[in-house]
Amino acid sequence: MTVEASEPRPQPTLGPEARALGPYQIWVFTLCGLCLIMDGFDVQSIGYVAPAIITDWKIANADMGPVFSAGLLGLFLGSIVFSMLADRIGRRPVVLGATLAFSTLTLLTARVTSISELLILRVLAGLGLGAILPNATALIGEFSPPRLRVKTMMIVTNGFTIGAMIGGFLSAWLIPQYGWRSVFVAGGVIPLVILIPMVMSLPESPRFLALGRSRRTGPTIAATKAIVGPVLSDGPWLGRPYNLPARV
Repeated sequence: MTVEASEPRPQPTLGPEARALGPYQIWVFTLCGLCLIMDGFDVQSIGYVAPAIITDWKIANADMGPVFSAGLLGLFLGSIVFSMLADRIGRRPVVLGATLAFSTLTLLTARVTSISELLILRVLAGLGLGAILPNATALIGEFSPPRLRVKTMMIVTNGFTIGAMIGGFLSAWLIPQYGWRSVFVAGGVIPLVILIPMVMSLPESPRFLALGRSRRTGPTIAATKAIVGPVLSDGPWLGRPYNLPARV
């Protein structure tokens, strides 16, 4: 009895877009990087203003402890809950919604008058802040060429650390000039400005589109297909053809 050797399974052919970064991919990374910079700024902002709040409100240092914990709790819950939600509705709406939410809540934080108000707003803002990092990182990975994927993810996600660093320098200048509330104003207004180009051109996750789960993601679908389609041109991907579906 002879056993015929099975033919080797054809491997996907990578197009030029898979071997080098194009302008559209760099633009996506820029948007995600700016979002991560403001994410890092806002996560650390409470630490910058805590001494000024303690002095202004004449409270004990220990009173700020629950506020720090509240922000981290929101960050933890947001990263888990909204990562799972993004798998169902797409990463684009989650990133946009989270950016709008934490920007608005950070602006509201500039109006607080008590520890209890500050604590509640830091929890809520933390939910939005926690949603940004995992979903923006996923978008960076999906739009990166295979050979550069790890490198681009490492470089762009350092925006979070850069934002925390910039926030320290900016707070050192803002607080003596305009008071501690100005730090939250800056932390809320700047993301709202960044949100404008994000709404116009931040694409949906290629993997999400390929699975055919997206109902309507706006004009960025065509641009996403133009970049991802040639890269994943042959063979099966997640049980479906590499080409993105005609109807999404």
